[in-house]
Amino acid sequence: MKKTGLWRGLTPVLWLLFTLCIGCTLLLMQWAGQVDRVLGITHDTVSGGDGEIVYKSDYAEADGSLTDAGREKLRADLRAHGVQTMEEGAVLLKNDGALPFADDIKNVTLLGRASADPVYRNTSGGPSFDPSDGVTLKAALEGAGLSVNNTVYDAYAASDKYRDKVTGDIGEEDPDFFTNDIISSFDSYNDAAIVVLSRYSGEGNDLLTKDIDGISQLALHPDEQYALQVANEHFDTVILLVNSGNPLELGWLDNEQYGVNAALWIGTPGQYGMEGVANILTGAANPSGGLIDTYASDSLSSAAAQNFGDYTYANAAEMGLKDVGLTDVTSKYLVQAEGIYVGYKYYETRYEDSVLGRYNADSKAGVFGSTDGWNYAEEVAFPFGFGLSYTTFSYEITELKADGAAGEEFAVTVRVTNTGEVEGKTPVQIYVQTPYTDYDREHLVEKSAVTLVGFDKTGDIAPGEYEDVTVNVDKYLLASYDTTAHSGEGGYILDEGSYYFGTGNGAHEALNNILALKAEDENLSIELYDHDGVAVEGNASAAKLWQLEEFDDSTYMNSAETGTRIDNKMQEADLNYWQEGAVTYLTRQDWNTFPKSYTGLNATQEMADILNKDTLGDGTYEMYEKPADAPGKSAFTVGAPVTIKFIEMKGVAYDDDEKWNAFLDQLTVAQLAAMTKDMSGISAIASIGFPGIGETDGPDGAGGIQYVGESVAAAAFSPEILADRGNLMGEEALFNSLSAQWSPGGNIHRTPFGGRNFEYYSECANMSYLCAGIQCEAMQAKGLIASIKHFCGNDQETNRKGVCTFMNEQGWRQGPLRGFEGAFTKGGSLGTMTAYNRYGLILTAECSAVNNDILRGEWGFKGFTITDAGSGSALDDMVGGTDVNCMKDYSREIITQINTKDDGNMLGIVRNANKNVFYTLLQSNIVNGLSVDSVISEARSWWQYVVFVIDGVVGVAAVGSTAMYVLSRFVRNKKKEVA
Repeated sequence: MKKTGLWRGLTPVLWLLFTLCIGCTLLLMQWAGQVDRVLGITHDTVSGGDGEIVYKSDYAEADGSLTDAGREKLRADLRAHGVQTMEEGAVLLKNDGALPFADDIKNVTLLGRASADPVYRNTSGGPSFDPSDGVTLKAALEGAGLSVNNTVYDAYAASDKYRDKVTGDIGEEDPDFFTNDIISSFDSYNDAAIVVLSRYSGEGNDLLTKDIDGISQLALHPDEQYALQVANEHFDTVILLVNSGNPLELGWLDNEQYGVNAALWIGTPGQYGMEGVANILTGAANPSGGLIDTYASDSLSSAAAQNFGDYTYANAAEMGLKDVGLTDVTSKYLVQAEGIYVGYKYYETRYEDSVLGRYNADSKAGVFGSTDGWNYAEEVAFPFGFGLSYTTFSYEITELKADGAAGEEFAVTVRVTNTGEVEGKTPVQIYVQTPYTDYDREHLVEKSAVTLVGFDKTGDIAPGEYEDVTVNVDKYLLASYDTTAHSGEGGYILDEGSYYFGTGNGAHEALNNILALKAEDENLSIELYDHDGVAVEGNASAAKLWQLEEFDDSTYMNSAETGTRIDNKMQEADLNYWQEGAVTYLTRQDWNTFPKSYTGLNATQEMADILNKDTLGDGTYEMYEKPADAPGKSAFTVGAPVTIKFIEMKGVAYDDDEKWNAFLDQLTVAQLAAMTKDMSGISAIASIGFPGIGETDGPDGAGGIQYVGESVAAAAFSPEILADRGNLMGEEALFNSLSAQWSPGGNIHRTPFGGRNFEYYSECANMSYLCAGIQCEAMQAKGLIASIKHFCGNDQETNRKGVCTFMNEQGWRQGPLRGFEGAFTKGGSLGTMTAYNRYGLILTAECSAVNNDILRGEWGFKGFTITDAGSGSALDDMVGGTDVNCMKDYSREIITQINTKDDGNMLGIVRNANKNVFYTLLQSNIVNGLSVDSVISEARSWWQYVVFVIDGVVGVAAVGSTAMYVLSRFVRNKKKEVA
């Protein structure tokens, strides 16, 4: 009786445990790649073969082997690169002579909690700071020969304050921190105070426009004010370090109560960047960076910031729209009513129109920092591209050639002269002003007063010496998108008229130089002023005029890459398409159109039907239906005998359909479907000799070393540094058996609050276009697939998972799309990760207009697209131009659709996705050493066998317990019968 009760109780427990084990096993197998990564497991799936080493490492031995000695050399160069990136990317914002430190500056005190706990990198995919190898600010300063106040430093290091991304708490110590012991410690370390201010954000969290203190998270907070006042009271020299990937409000820098003598923006320094900071402070390096964002006096003053954050359709509940799931969110929207006027394109354009007294530019619309009508110097603290040096420079455009080859039609030669007293280098930034014509005003084609179109950097120039730097400019970057061109089909245009090229220390100085020349040409009297409000004359010699005699809508009518017609493809991503007149976009011809906040909008029934398109009530989200004229799966050969190995497709042209079809015919439906999933890698297929791939995530690192932030690298305005960054990532990939990296970041800093601005290049889409082209080309040259992300329009983290992103087509093409375009057309990038948001109503991973028509059709992309982690759908993604699902296995759904529904259309789409993936990986480092004789193993990790054993033991125990229960019941019943 007792035994029967024991087995009766134990049996259901064991079966429940077995069920849980099976469920966990299925989950673990699905996420096997991630488990391997956590456990540090790598698989050598290839053995044998003596194929060519196509992508060679500069750190390999003479025989091509990769050794620990080579890895150490690479690590040393990674460190040197990090230091150099900071030295050239950090931006000196203010200096009254306090920097570099004089010889008598020996003993310093670090203030601000970030001095002991800086933001080395904000949160997202990528390497973490390694304290066993990384360089702290204290260690860097001590390495440079300074003594640091340990009493204060240790107190900050022991602090339990923390930065809260949800509430926006900046984590600074309050006034109680400054005890008598702290204050008295200053006496021995009072040569200088170095105050460090930081901001913390990251994936999933933007900075807040109103935080826990009730102010903008980018504003100077009360606890920071107190720390600065303490510094001013006790130190004659106060240095400010701005440790933030987002532009802080710095209009207070000259406020006497804070006593800041010099200020240096350092962004996110990564593993080694602090050494570069110390070198700048001590004079071992001369800073030469330029801002990649406009620093506004009030972070809420930009045109884009008027529509930023959380917006919900007012009738969401009525329309069945929801706010759940990863990308199932349908109730959120964002209207980017600023159009092209993001960052400096707003501030500088309005400045020109204000000094020319036109278009209501000095009205009170959009006033935040100005005391009366709109005033540039009161709205802007520091302009885009601006940066000081320990020396000074003059700029002169000595020559403008306009007859270059396609892609570099203009050659702008700038003579840069060192007019100061010490050696230094400086960026050479080229801006263009395009004519704003009656045609533009009539057809609502918007024009920025200046647009960055190219950059380079001088070498070190001695005092009194000069260097001539020639920057090639692509004429395409002068064109504007006109949705009305070609009888409403749309296209890029070049207006007839005056095109002014200008240079200078940032966008504002370049614009003033252009206006100086314009005043001479047109006999105008213009009162110009700098960002401090000081009257300036401008330097007409730093500008040149180029005339276009006739209106041109034909040069860029067709794609230079494919010949495909460039026309309107983003109309449905404009809210005005769905609700005529719903949005008034900012137009230069009347600055009173400064954007309002589009709160409380309703979704129409048509919009809701599309957003709810895939709610089938069974937990699936698909709108795909097999076309009525679709062939059956028998239209394609599957599982044919293998006669072509993967490596034999190396060198086969993408458009060699006969060869590709023969190769793809060898794969089964299951194998084709398996290639659409990426669980921290794509698995090997032994039959065709495909070894699978390893990959890594993050714009700020490829193999464990945390790079200086991408935005700091951009701020160097150095093609050399960007190319080195890409090359070193490629080298790390070779040593770590990685073939693809979800990097760089190509989204723009649409507002100062973007949570991931630190790992994107700039507020300027052209800057991203240029930087990504350089870095991606270098990554690809080492066989590392540069998979730029998040494509595209993911310019805020709030509601990123499904938010309906609306803007007009010119805004899309010259903004978010432009930021990625250069990676593909200039850099040859063969990978891209899509975003979570929507183009209008359609998820980015499902948008054929972008993924197929623009990316492949216009830009000539032949690589593979992958969803962001854990998002997407099984079939709609495939139809919409996505090739691979990241951290999501939809292979069963794909197999079911093809086999059960005899869907040859879907089979053809999946075959094409496989072609994109295989073609891409044939251009990667996985081909190194691979030959037709290589043997591929589809190995399992040791932990998988452990899991199987546990499943088996629990399963046997459950079966045994069941048997014992049945047997005990039988015995008990027999005993009852006998009794």
